[in-house]
Amino acid sequence: MFTVEEFFVIRDLHHQGLNISQISRKTGHHRNKVRKYLTAQTVPSPAPRRVRPSKLDPFKEYIQQRISEYPLSAPRTCQEIQEMRFDGKCTIVKDYLRMIRPQTPVPAVFRYETRPGVQAQVDWGECGHLDIVNVGLLFPNRVGISFPTPLKVIVNHLLNIWKPRICWHLLISP
Repeated sequence: MFTVEEFFVIRDLHHQGLNISQISRKTGHHRNKVRKYLTAQTVPSPAPRRVRPSKLDPFKEYIQQRISEYPLSAPRTCQEIQEMRFDGKCTIVKDYLRMIRPQTPVPAVFRYETRPGVQAQVDWGECGHLDIVNVGLLFPNRVGISFPTPLKVIVNHLLNIWKPRICWHLLISP
């Protein structure tokens, strides 16, 4: 790829008095290319390429109609148009579907962070009924700095008579 900067470097070297062979050696470009850019009045741009018809062109309208009705997958869409005498591969269908489908933005997530030791995360679960008094139950806990800390669950003797399942106190063990 020939840049605008290289075009002006070649022209500048020529105005300094260097000939085509010397410019060619200095820039590393072929003599014919240097000659071409010295005779050009403006920066040459590449010729536009010829647009070739795609194998998918006859089926694009059908694909757009089907995708608007129901969001089909690329293999399913490819299978449907192959039944309609499409002789291409599914890759071209995947690329086309990726281009025409609306982009779904990734939802932003608001991170809530606290200083270490300020907040804890506990995963609760059903543990059944405890008949043993004064025995602790250990389970893992995650504190703000993400290391497991054992918690001790102690059954409260005073409330054990009325509601034994909901009268536990959580104490962080040292």
